[in-house]
Amino acid sequence: MTEQSKLTLQSSEKAVLQASAHIFGSYIIANKVTEANEEELLNKSVELGIKMALKTDQLISSDDEISSKLGQIKTVKPPSF
Repeated sequence: MTEQSKLTLQSSEKAVLQASAHIFGSYIIANKVTEANEEELLNKSVELGIKMALKTDQLISSDDEISSKLGQIKTVKPPSF
């Protein structure tokens, strides 16, 4: 019997894995992957998946982030005239 490895990924890691798999799959479909460049394109796919995740995090606020920011906003009374 072979030794089994247990892999536990966080949700953000799962998202990067999914994006990376799609990118790598695109290379495969386009017949760009060879035995000689497989590792290079695999690394590039993961790097692009991470880059996409970071850009998404930079450009989009999640509901949780919005809720926590709302709790930090101080209300100011408008001046009375």
